[in-house]
Amino acid sequence: QSCSTYTSVIPYKINDPSATYSDHASFWQFGYPAVLGIERPGTQWNPYYHTTADTLGAGLNSIPFATEVIKGAIASVAILARPYGIGIEEAPRLALSPCREQTSTLLILPNPMKGWGLLKWQLNTQSPVMIDLYSSNGSLVRTLFNSLGEKLNPGFYQLLWDGKDENGNSLPSGIYFIQLKTQDAWAVKKVLLVKEAK
Repeated sequence: QSCSTYTSVIPYKINDPSATYSDHASFWQFGYPAVLGIERPGTQWNPYYHTTADTLGAGLNSIPFATEVIKGAIASVAILARPYGIGIEEAPRLALSPCREQTSTLLILPNPMKGWGLLKWQLNTQSPVMIDLYSSNGSLVRTLFNSLGEKLNPGFYQLLWDGKDENGNSLPSGIYFIQLKTQDAWAVKKVLLVKEAK
């Protein structure tokens, strides 16, 4: 899913128990899921995959391909990441409990985002709403939306986030957490902010 969403790499999924020739095999041996990122069997193999002249790794022989594979790996890590102990003191319930579906839902697009992100949420009951952005260490970075106690009607809402903090400074690449709070529920979604190298 992450490759087809965030890269131009065409994923080809194969589960071959006899594929014991790379780093993933030791994980499989002990029952852990692992991915072998390699050319599809039966295609033209990369002649530079492993040679006696290897220095930085075979993937660097094709920088565009290596870049796409790395994007896919980072997107996968962000999608599968589980935040533990982020230490937000004002709301210790912020572990990974989902919001009550009957109250509100939250979606962030795209994720990972490169600059601007679209936050969409749905309220199924009338409620005030606050949306805060936290860093991976639990620090409040910015309040993205605050209805200031005014109850919003049930319905769909959205806002654009410009990838900046409370003071208008561009944030560095990293994992951030967006918290939606209503009067009786909350939800936390992680978002990966990726800045283009200059």
